[in-house]
Amino acid sequence: MVTTIPPLSNTTAEIVDLETIRINLKKLTGKQTPSWLHLSDSELRQQFNEVTQTKRFIERYCGEPSFRQAFLQYPELAIQQYNLQVEAKAFKALVETDLAEGANVNSLVPRRSLHNF
Repeated sequence: MVTTIPPLSNTTAEIVDLETIRINLKKLTGKQTPSWLHLSDSELRQQFNEVTQTKRFIERYCGEPSFRQAFLQYPELAIQQYNLQVEAKAFKALVETDLAEGANVNSLVPRRSLHNF
């Protein structure tokens, strides 16, 4: 059985001020020419949301055995029921690669490729 968890917001970028995101990204990149520098607010919001949703998926997959089992059985349904805004097929490919390489499905730290993502 998959537990439904209500979303905090439609996007994480709605909670965090975009100017704060830009300031923090500038601190992290230093003198490098960042690829995000010329993004519009809507593009930055979309990119930030993709990153945070990917992080949420990896945290759930690696830290919650019930989500991991649900995802292995019914990827699209698990993504929907946990209110994640990611493409199930992209992560399913990572998981299948690890399983083919002999990764342990029941491991608490299950996937090498997800940790390197």
